[in-house]
Amino acid sequence: MATPAELPSPSTTVDHSDPPAAEISPAAEITEIGPLHTDRGDTTIADQVVHKIVNVACREVAGVYPADGPGSITVQKGERQTAVDLSVVVDYGVSIVDVSRTLRRTVIEAVEHGTGLEVTEVNTQVTDVRLPGGSHPIPPPAARLA
Repeated sequence: MATPAELPSPSTTVDHSDPPAAEISPAAEITEIGPLHTDRGDTTIADQVVHKIVNVACREVAGVYPADGPGSITVQKGERQTAVDLSVVVDYGVSIVDVSRTLRRTVIEAVEHGTGLEVTEVNTQVTDVRLPGGSHPIPPPAARLA
Protein backbone atom coordinates (compact mmCIF):
# COMPACT_ATOMS: atom_id res chain seq x y z
CA MET A 1 0.00 0.00 0.00
CA ALA A 2 1.31 3.46 -0.83
CA THR A 3 2.22 5.76 1.99
CA PRO A 4 0.87 9.32 1.97
CA ALA A 5 4.30 10.55 0.86
CA GLU A 6 4.12 8.38 -2.27
CA LEU A 7 0.65 9.57 -3.34
CA PRO A 8 0.39 12.62 -5.61
CA SER A 9 -0.53 15.78 -3.80
CA PRO A 10 -3.83 17.48 -4.71
CA SER A 11 -1.90 20.12 -6.66
CA THR A 12 -0.06 17.51 -8.73
CA THR A 13 -1.45 16.92 -12.24
CA VAL A 14 -1.48 13.40 -13.56
CA ASP A 15 -1.16 12.92 -17.32
CA HIS A 16 -3.77 10.38 -18.47
CA SER A 17 -3.16 10.88 -22.19
CA ASP A 18 -1.92 8.08 -24.41
CA PRO A 19 1.85 7.73 -24.63
CA PRO A 20 3.48 8.81 -27.89
CA ALA A 21 3.49 6.12 -30.56
CA ALA A 22 7.21 5.52 -30.09
CA GLU A 23 6.54 4.42 -26.49
CA ILE A 24 3.98 1.75 -27.43
CA SER A 25 5.56 -1.66 -27.38
CA PRO A 26 5.48 -3.72 -30.57
CA ALA A 27 3.55 -6.38 -28.64
CA ALA A 28 0.64 -3.93 -28.38
CA GLU A 29 0.20 -3.83 -32.17
CA ILE A 30 -2.55 -5.99 -33.64
CA THR A 31 -1.64 -8.12 -36.61
CA GLU A 32 -4.50 -8.61 -39.05
CA ILE A 33 -4.90 -12.04 -40.55
CA GLY A 34 -7.95 -10.71 -42.40
CA PRO A 35 -10.49 -7.94 -41.79
CA LEU A 36 -12.41 -10.17 -39.37
CA HIS A 37 -9.49 -12.10 -37.89
CA THR A 38 -6.61 -10.70 -35.87
CA ASP A 39 -4.07 -12.15 -33.49
CA ARG A 40 -6.18 -10.56 -30.71
CA GLY A 41 -9.53 -12.13 -31.65
CA ASP A 42 -12.03 -12.96 -34.35
CA THR A 43 -15.31 -11.41 -35.48
CA THR A 44 -18.04 -13.69 -36.77
CA ILE A 45 -21.07 -12.53 -38.74
CA ALA A 46 -24.36 -14.42 -38.80
CA ASP A 47 -25.89 -15.39 -42.14
CA GLN A 48 -28.95 -13.30 -41.31
CA VAL A 49 -26.79 -10.16 -41.13
CA VAL A 50 -25.55 -10.71 -44.69
CA HIS A 51 -29.13 -11.55 -45.74
CA LYS A 52 -30.45 -8.22 -44.39
CA ILE A 53 -27.66 -6.22 -46.02
CA VAL A 54 -28.43 -7.91 -49.37
CA ASN A 55 -32.16 -7.20 -48.95
CA VAL A 56 -31.52 -3.49 -48.37
CA ALA A 57 -29.04 -3.33 -51.26
CA CYS A 58 -31.64 -4.88 -53.60
CA ARG A 59 -34.11 -2.15 -52.70
CA GLU A 60 -31.53 0.54 -53.56
CA VAL A 61 -31.46 -0.53 -57.22
CA ALA A 62 -34.17 1.11 -59.32
CA GLY A 63 -36.44 -1.28 -61.17
CA VAL A 64 -35.69 -4.37 -59.07
CA TYR A 65 -37.45 -5.96 -56.09
CA PRO A 66 -36.61 -9.08 -54.09
CA ALA A 67 -39.06 -11.83 -55.01
CA ASP A 68 -41.60 -12.61 -52.33
CA GLY A 69 -41.29 -15.66 -50.17
CA PRO A 70 -38.61 -17.61 -48.40
CA GLY A 71 -35.54 -18.41 -50.40
CA SER A 72 -35.59 -15.25 -52.52
CA ILE A 73 -32.21 -14.44 -51.00
CA THR A 74 -29.85 -17.22 -49.98
CA VAL A 75 -26.41 -16.77 -48.51
CA GLN A 76 -23.56 -19.27 -48.36
CA LYS A 77 -21.03 -17.85 -45.90
CA GLY A 78 -17.65 -19.01 -44.74
CA GLU A 79 -15.18 -17.37 -42.38
CA ARG A 80 -13.81 -14.93 -44.96
CA GLN A 81 -16.06 -15.20 -48.03
CA THR A 82 -19.70 -15.32 -48.99
CA ALA A 83 -21.79 -16.04 -52.07
CA VAL A 84 -25.31 -14.75 -52.68
CA ASP A 85 -28.17 -16.13 -54.77
CA LEU A 86 -31.07 -13.77 -55.51
CA SER A 87 -34.51 -14.20 -57.00
CA VAL A 88 -35.86 -10.84 -58.12
CA VAL A 89 -38.71 -9.17 -59.95
CA VAL A 90 -37.89 -6.37 -62.40
CA ASP A 91 -39.96 -3.53 -63.79
CA TYR A 92 -41.22 -3.93 -67.34
CA GLY A 93 -39.06 -1.98 -69.77
CA VAL A 94 -35.78 -2.09 -67.83
CA SER A 95 -32.76 -3.84 -69.27
CA ILE A 96 -32.35 -7.04 -67.30
CA VAL A 97 -28.66 -7.06 -68.23
CA ASP A 98 -28.15 -3.53 -66.87
CA VAL A 99 -30.23 -4.17 -63.75
CA SER A 100 -28.33 -7.39 -63.03
CA ARG A 101 -24.99 -5.65 -63.44
CA THR A 102 -26.05 -2.78 -61.15
CA LEU A 103 -27.59 -5.15 -58.63
CA ARG A 104 -24.46 -7.31 -58.52
CA ARG A 105 -22.20 -4.28 -58.01
CA THR A 106 -24.49 -2.79 -55.33
CA VAL A 107 -24.77 -6.06 -53.39
CA ILE A 108 -21.02 -6.69 -53.51
CA GLU A 109 -20.18 -3.17 -52.33
CA ALA A 110 -22.78 -3.26 -49.52
CA VAL A 111 -21.77 -6.68 -48.19
CA GLU A 112 -18.02 -6.13 -48.45
CA HIS A 113 -18.25 -2.69 -46.85
CA GLY A 114 -20.69 -3.76 -44.15
CA THR A 115 -19.10 -7.05 -43.17
CA GLY A 116 -15.52 -7.25 -44.42
CA LEU A 117 -16.37 -10.54 -46.12
CA GLU A 118 -15.22 -11.04 -49.70
CA VAL A 119 -18.21 -11.64 -51.99
CA THR A 120 -17.18 -14.35 -54.43
CA GLU A 121 -20.36 -14.27 -56.53
CA VAL A 122 -23.86 -12.85 -56.80
CA ASN A 123 -26.16 -15.04 -58.88
CA THR A 124 -29.40 -13.41 -59.98
CA GLN A 125 -32.55 -15.18 -61.15
CA VAL A 126 -35.26 -12.92 -62.60
CA THR A 127 -38.54 -14.64 -61.74
CA ASP A 128 -41.14 -12.08 -62.78
CA VAL A 129 -41.80 -8.75 -64.50
CA ARG A 130 -43.71 -6.01 -62.72
CA LEU A 131 -46.10 -4.12 -64.98
CA PRO A 132 -46.82 -0.41 -64.54
CA GLY A 133 -49.66 0.00 -62.07
CA GLY A 134 -49.56 -3.59 -60.91
CA SER A 135 -47.50 -6.57 -60.07
CA HIS A 136 -48.84 -9.10 -62.57
CA PRO A 137 -46.56 -10.62 -65.20
CA ILE A 138 -47.11 -10.02 -68.89
CA PRO A 139 -49.52 -12.68 -70.28
CA PRO A 140 -48.13 -15.09 -72.87
CA PRO A 141 -48.72 -14.12 -76.56
CA ALA A 142 -51.57 -16.66 -77.04
CA ALA A 143 -53.51 -15.14 -74.11
CA ARG A 144 -53.08 -11.63 -75.53
CA LEU A 145 -54.61 -12.69 -78.86
CA ALA A 146 -57.71 -14.29 -77.31
